[in-house]
Amino acid sequence: MRKLRWLIVCLGALLLVTACKEIPAENKGESLQALLDGNQKIEQLYQAHTSDVWVTGVGEVTRILPDDNEGLKHQKFILRLSNQDLTIQIAHDISIGQRVDGLKVGDEIKFVGEYYYNKQGGGVHWTHHDNSGKTKGGYLIKDGKMYK
Repeated sequence: MRKLRWLIVCLGALLLVTACKEIPAENKGESLQALLDGNQKIEQLYQAHTSDVWVTGVGEVTRILPDDNEGLKHQKFILRLSNQDLTIQIAHDISIGQRVDGLKVGDEIKFVGEYYYNKQGGGVHWTHHDNSGKTKGGYLIKDGKMYK
């Protein structure tokens, strides 16, 4: 019985460590260097045509797209990643999460979400909380305010 209890505790700890590595914690307050490193990771994912990877990053809004109102509503915009030539699309679910207030071209956005590849540079979604509890979800930060 003791060995079984020890095994369950070890497995639980392993799952917790794995989950913390995959999705950055909301309250970690990623440093600028960590965000720039995240941008480099996104560049590598783009070059490798890889999707479904949790990322952090920072970029400047270069274009605001119309909201996608089909099915779940999404606020969409294009970011040029800081220190990169790559642009990505952010698809922020506003059926679940909060709309980013007063978004305009030139705004700096920090983000956590799931990267997906496409020929245009890819995109990031899951930038909101997860009502189902399957993931911790992601977030956006503009002017120090978190949107999740």
